[in-house]
Amino acid sequence: MIRITSNAKTVIAQLRQYKQSLNGRIRILVERLGSLGVNTADIKFRTAQYDGDNDVDVSAEWINDTTLRVIASGETVLFIEFGSGLGGYGHPQAKDFGYGPGTYSDDESIGGKHHWADPDGWYYRHGEKSHGNPPARAMYDAGKEMRSQIVRIAKEVFSHD
Repeated sequence: MIRITSNAKTVIAQLRQYKQSLNGRIRILVERLGSLGVNTADIKFRTAQYDGDNDVDVSAEWINDTTLRVIASGETVLFIEFGSGLGGYGHPQAKDFGYGPGTYSDDESIGGKHHWADPDGWYYRHGEKSHGNPPARAMYDAGKEMRSQIVRIAKEVFSHD
């Protein structure tokens, strides 16, 4: 049997309080990193070179108490993130995900694989001609930015009393 003295009870109470404080700070750290990721990706998507209608929306959602997911949604996400057509080279993770020049659909009516390298370009459904676009790397660069700032943000979050 272990006896807890009043001094030990005080220490236990302080440890519980510290644990609650730590959990709150972890949530703040994750929120700040998520906000940085959303802002970085959103700016990169909005300013990307893309000939079609850019419908990308960037947001974040909590998965659990300590995990926040940065999400890019819209029909044009992959074209803008990984690039398309003759301009679609240069995304460091394109092959990892099976994307890159010549990987979009076999359906010729929507500019499939065999049409992507047409030197005359192709037309979008809305009648505008394109030769493709370079990869914006919005999500890739957002991840890099979050990783590069994690130590600085953690120091700020955990150094406050």
